[in-house]
Amino acid sequence: MSLGILDGLDVRLGLGLLRLGTDGRPEDVEARAVLHFALEQGIRLFDTADTYCRDDDDLHYGEALLRDALGSWSGPLAEVRVVTKVGLSRPGGRWVPRGRPEDLRRAAEGSVTALGVEKLFLLLLHARDPGVPFEEQLAALAEIQRDGLATH
Repeated sequence: MSLGILDGLDVRLGLGLLRLGTDGRPEDVEARAVLHFALEQGIRLFDTADTYCRDDDDLHYGEALLRDALGSWSGPLAEVRVVTKVGLSRPGGRWVPRGRPEDLRRAAEGSVTALGVEKLFLLLLHARDPGVPFEEQLAALAEIQRDGLATH
């Protein structure tokens, strides 16, 4: 059963990087080996986030880990799609909504840099921030896309 077609990619299976970036994560070399194994098995969709890290001092860890793994893989990179998310922070390792438009933009810009791409493939709102009108959060994501930082 296919999940659908995303820009010509027939998605059947994806891998989430949460446990490769948060507390209890493996060493970098082991995490890269997991990602390489997934790629060799045909996985082409990877789910990460700016907050797949230990805390706010470690932001974008999961995205940078994926960038490094993809950079050292000799397979067809054009087939790989990355889904990333914004809208949370990690103060002291907690998960806290952060949905102000300027925070969403800063996180998206950081994700572009961490992933080493010109444009994010698919950007999602990780969590709704109850302290910010939902419409403002959605408008910020739409603006990020209009400004060319994300395709979807």
